[in-house]
Amino acid sequence: MNQVPAVWLYRIPALSCPLDHDENSIRERAARVLGIRQTDLASLRLDRRSVDARDKGAIRIVYAITAGLDKALPRLPRGVSPAVQTPPYSFPYQIGGANGRTN
Repeated sequence: MNQVPAVWLYRIPALSCPLDHDENSIRERAARVLGIRQTDLASLRLDRRSVDARDKGAIRIVYAITAGLDKALPRLPRGVSPAVQTPPYSFPYQIGGANGRTN
């Protein structure tokens, strides 16, 4: 799961999977949530992973993902939002750089 180079980006904030899942099952679940075929997913980026251990008999892994598609969805499924692609943060100056700033 790498960077998302597709044109249409959608965020799925809580994709729940059992403990014994694999990467393919994440793609299957994401496609099901978006209401598309798995082959229509251009890319998938894992933004966050957490453990839901509230039920000790059914511990789950919950992912927040950004899915990239080549075309827009006709309607947004419940719980899915358009994602905004932002450039990575860069500091306005270098710490201890040539200009002598230290803080």
